[in-house]
Amino acid sequence: ATMVEVGRDKKNPDEFAMALDEALGDFAFPDEFVFDVWGAIGDAKQGRF
Repeated sequence: ATMVEVGRDKKNPDEFAMALDEALGDFAFPDEFVFDVWGAIGDAKQGRF
């Protein structure tokens, strides 16, 4: 799974963080990075990319 696939159907950053931990937890991404990725996914969902 990729970060985008994990975040595709999530409604908020908490859901995304939990799903990311389940799918890619071995990487132990820092919270700041997870929120930055969530912001990029949100921008893409809104067509800002």
